[in-house]
Amino acid sequence: MKKNGFTLVELLVVVAILAMLVALVVPNVMESYHNSLKKDMEIQENGVVDAANIFIRDFCYSPITQENLANCPVYFKDKMVSGVNYRYVLLDDLVNLKFIPAVYYSDVKCKGFVLYQKNDNGRYNKNPKAYLKCSTVYQTETGGKFNYSDFGL
Repeated sequence: MKKNGFTLVELLVVVAILAMLVALVVPNVMESYHNSLKKDMEIQENGVVDAANIFIRDFCYSPITQENLANCPVYFKDKMVSGVNYRYVLLDDLVNLKFIPAVYYSDVKCKGFVLYQKNDNGRYNKNPKAYLKCSTVYQTETGGKFNYSDFGL
């Protein structure tokens, strides 16, 4: 008798081999996907910092003397957290003033701020850090220095 097709055992072996391949490949693909999302957020955080620096240069400092100007808007706020002086700019203010488009993480709109810390000589650092919070799916680590709620987020 002529055999047309595969036996049940042969099909089960093929399915088992495919299942093992999927079990090996899917975790690596998911890890790569999450790593790319994190890298994208790092790039967006750098863009937010750049926008905040441009904002402050445009509104808060004299290009000639580098001194504070009286017309620095309320968007550049002062905050004392755990005995440390900070100055910050909210992401929403940068978006509303068209310095940067809204930031998203997996289709979730982010909130956040750019933080400038006062150094020992009384000036604010030139290397600020962006902190973004995108619902519960992404949040920049603060290192326990403060909570997002300290800044109204």
